Formats: sequence, C-alpha cells, structure tokens
Amino acid sequence: MEILITDKSHLKEIRPVTRQELEACKKVIREGFQTVEKDFNLLGENNEEDGAFIQIGRLLEDFDRGNHMFACFIDRQPVGFIEIDKLDKEGEFSIEKLTVIPQYRHYGIGRELLLYGEEEVRKHGGYKLCLGIIDENSILKEWYYKNGYQHKASMKYEHLPYTIGLMEKIL
Repeated sequence: MEILITDKSHLKEIRPVTRQELEACKKVIREGFQTVEKDFNLLGENNEEDGAFIQIGRLLEDFDRGNHMFACFIDRQPVGFIEIDKLDKEGEFSIEKLTVIPQYRHYGIGRELLLYGEEEVRKHGGYKLCLGIIDENSILKEWYYKNGYQHKASMKYEHLPYTIGLMEKIL
C-alpha cells in the first residue's frame, strides 16, 4: 500500500539511526538497491559491497567506527537511508548507501536525506562531499547533477561489471 507523504495523518521525520534500528535499515538499503541489481545484472557473490547485498555486520562496523547514519521514517518505519563517512582529508566526507525504497520514491525523500546529510557535514566542519555511483546509471548521475554534484573521474575495476563514477560537491 502506498502512503501519500503529503497526508498530514502520517508522521514523517529524518533523524539519526540507533544501533537497534540497523537491522530495519539493512532491509531498506537492500530493498532500495534491488532496482540497481536488476538494472545492472549484479550478482551478490561478486558484489558484496553493493547495497542490495549489504550484511548487518557491515552496518554495525560502520556504526561502531563512528559513521553518521540517518533515516527517513514514516509512521516510525524507515523508508530511506543515508550514511556519511569522514574521509582522511580534513573537511572531506563521503555519502554512502543513500537510498529510498521504491514505493516512496518521487516524493522528494532522497533529496531531503541528501540535504540533511549535507547539513550534518557542515555542522562537523566539512566542506566537501564525495560519492561513487555506477557511472552507467545516467538517471542517478543526472539526479546528482541537479543537486549540485560534479563528475570528477571514472574508474574501471576488473572485478566489477560496471564503471565507478566519482562525484563531489563543495558545500
């Protein structure tokens, strides 16, 4: 059943994720990335780093390392997720695992999560956000362009069936 987010009877909030909510967030990440899996014919055993195949252990490690994790909740259920990781260079952060489950797409949740993440980076003294996408995913690449990100490089790895596109935004 699809819930219209504009309906005032539904509580919507974006907030930090607790350790106890990571299992529910894992399901959101997997479901959100399954469309990418289908579009690009990915196989879990070859692409365990991709969101469609994320394991709870990976999320726990990231959480315990201090990565910032946020979710969009509707009626207390997560429907979107973003992770922010501080990079080695001072003031630089990366976006990881930004996704919204398919039935909640096209309501602006992804953009809200992105803006929320950008604001969190600013609060922590950050000035640059970096990310990697499947370079062949022209729809996603265009979405990031519309949100102020610039393509910086493309990298091909033998073990991946696609090219990684590196993008960034100066905040």
